[in-house]
Amino acid sequence: MRKDKPSKDDADFEEQTLAKVFFILEAHDFTTLAEDMALVIERRNIKERCQKIIYKEIAEGSAFKQRSIAASGPRHRLYDEIVAIMKSTWKHNPALSKRKMISKLLIRYEDKVDEKTLKDWITKGKLAPPRPRQNKNSDLVIPPEYASKKIFEGGGK
Repeated sequence: MRKDKPSKDDADFEEQTLAKVFFILEAHDFTTLAEDMALVIERRNIKERCQKIIYKEIAEGSAFKQRSIAASGPRHRLYDEIVAIMKSTWKHNPALSKRKMISKLLIRYEDKVDEKTLKDWITKGKLAPPRPRQNKNSDLVIPPEYASKKIFEGGGK
């Protein structure tokens, strides 16, 4: 009995055993049986690779579903107000640049909303007017329903 015999719990035990059987069959001139054994080994390897791919796809699908559920959650609490301000401001002054609009909103709402979120809302809502020949600076136009609202309600600094 050999001392270097692999443990039956070893991950490569089955693979090594099948390879040994293949070489023994070939060495004893059982070529047809050795070829069949090689085919069985190859099919087994393909099956294992396919399983890994399937498991990976299942995991990715699960992660996508989790992101989808998170994205379908409640909207930002200031979304309606900020979108109304953007629409009113661009209706009043369509020459105000997108960058200026975002910077003015960031000043008004400080830590309540970030730049990327504002850009996403403008893009997804198709809120920006067509680009003018020349941009003009303008103040924000606050709709009446939001004019009397305190900006820093609910957890401001």
